Amino acid sequence: MTSEPPGAGSSAASTRSLVEQRTIEYIPADERHGKPWHVAPVWFTSTSNLASLSIGTIGVLSGLGLGWSLLAIVLGSAFGTTFSAFHASQGPQLGMPQLIQSRPQYGYRGAVLIYVLSVFTYVGFSVFGLVLMGQALHILVGTPVTVGMIISFAVAVTVAAIGYDFVHAMARWVAWAFLVCFLVITVFGPTSLPGVSVGGHFEWVLFLAQAAACASANLAWAPYVSDYTRYLPHMSLKSSFFSTYVGMAVAAIWIESVAAVIVSAFPGLDIVDSMVEGGDAIFPGFGTVMLVLGLIGTLYLVAMNSYGGSLAVLTIVDSFRPTRSSGAVRAGLGVLIGAVALLIAVAASNRVVDAYSTFLTVLLYLLAPWTATNLVDFFWVRRGHYSIREIFNPRGMYGSWNWRGYAAYGVSLLCMLPFVDTQWFTGPVAEAWGFDVAPYVGIVAAGAAYLIFSRSMDLAEERRRIDVVDSGLSKVVQ
Repeated sequence: MTSEPPGAGSSAASTRSLVEQRTIEYIPADERHGKPWHVAPVWFTSTSNLASLSIGTIGVLSGLGLGWSLLAIVLGSAFGTTFSAFHASQGPQLGMPQLIQSRPQYGYRGAVLIYVLSVFTYVGFSVFGLVLMGQALHILVGTPVTVGMIISFAVAVTVAAIGYDFVHAMARWVAWAFLVCFLVITVFGPTSLPGVSVGGHFEWVLFLAQAAACASANLAWAPYVSDYTRYLPHMSLKSSFFSTYVGMAVAAIWIESVAAVIVSAFPGLDIVDSMVEGGDAIFPGFGTVMLVLGLIGTLYLVAMNSYGGSLAVLTIVDSFRPTRSSGAVRAGLGVLIGAVALLIAVAASNRVVDAYSTFLTVLLYLLAPWTATNLVDFFWVRRGHYSIREIFNPRGMYGSWNWRGYAAYGVSLLCMLPFVDTQWFTGPVAEAWGFDVAPYVGIVAAGAAYLIFSRSMDLAEERRRIDVVDSGLSKVVQ
C-alpha cells in the first residue's frame, strides 16, 4: 500500500495567498503557475550579492594578474553553473523541492546526510552574507556592524517567510536595477578607474583557486534550484536549464569581474570600501548606489538560505516522522535558520570573511559527489521516471537506505583524497602539481561509480510499478 503525497489532492487556491502555504509536498498540476523566464531574474538578483564580490577578488588579492583572474572567473562560473542549471530542470518535472529528490539515490532515511550537509551550506552562506551586510550598512548609514546584521536578518527572514511567489516577483523588479548598474560600470568603468592593467602575473595554483571558488559558489546553488522551479507548469528541460543558466552565470561573471577590476584599481582597500571608491570614480554617488544594490542582492541570498534551510529541516523531520507541515511552520524554521547564522556571524564576524575561500573549497568537496549521483540518476539511469507517491512513502520502493548512492559517494571521496589541497591536509598529487583538482575528479568518479552500480537495477519493473502506483495522480504533462 502506498501513501498519498502531501498536497496531491489540494486545491489551487492554497498556494496563491500572500504567504506561501506549501512546504516540501508535491505541487499538483492545477497549482502550477509562472513562466520559464521568471527563473532568470531570481538567480540574477540572488547571485548579485556582496559575497559574490568577495569571490571575484580572490585571484587579484593573492597576486594573480587581472586578465588571468577574469578568465578564471568566466571558466569557473560557467562550469559550476552547468550543474545547478541541470538540477533546476528537475523541479518542474517532479514538482517538489530539490533535496527530497535525493531519496531515490540514497533512500528515504539515507538521504538525511545530504540534507544535513545542505543545512550547513545554508547557514554558512548566511553567516557570510550577514557579516557583509552589517559592514555595508555601517558604511551607508553609520549603524554598528552588529546592529546592521540584526536589521538585515529581520528583513531577510521576512522575505523567506512570505515565500516562493514573493521571491520571484521582487526579483523581477530588482533585476532591472542590477542590469542598469552593471551596464553603467561596463560602459564607463574602463575609462574612469585608475591604473587598471589587464596583464600581470600567472600561476596555476592561483588561477585554479579563483576558478574553483567561482565554480563552488555557483555549484553551491544546486540544493536550492528546484525550490524555485517546482511550481512552474509545462517547462521543458531546455527552457528550465537555460533560464537558470543565463540568470546565474551572467550575474556571477559580471559581478565577480567587476569586483576583480575595482580591487585591482584600489589596492589596499577591502571589497566594500573599494566598491564605493570605484563607483564614485565613475560618477559621484554611484558607489553608494552599487553598495545598496549589493546589499539587496545579499538580502536575497540570506532569504533564500532561510527558505531552503526550512525546507531541509522539514525534510529531515519527515524522514523519521512523515508530517504535513504548514506555511507557518516553514516560516518559523526559516527564522530559526537565520537566527543561528546571525549568532555565528556576531560571534565570529572578524574572522568570517577570511575563511570564505576555505569554506567554498570544502563545500565543493562535499557537494561534488551528491550533484553527480543525483544528475546521473535523473538523466542517465531513471531518465526522469520517478514515483511521486513512493518518494513520500517511508516503506516504498526506494527503500530506507540505498547502498548505490552511498557507495558512489564513498568512491568519490576516496578518489578525491590524493588531489585535495587544504590547510589541514594535502594529498600527494596536489602536493606534486601545486594545485587542487579534487572536486572535478570527485564529480567524474561519483557519476561513473553510480552509473556502474545502477546496472543491477530492474528499471523496467520499476517503471511498471510507477505506472500503477502513481495512477490518478495529478501530474504536469511535459
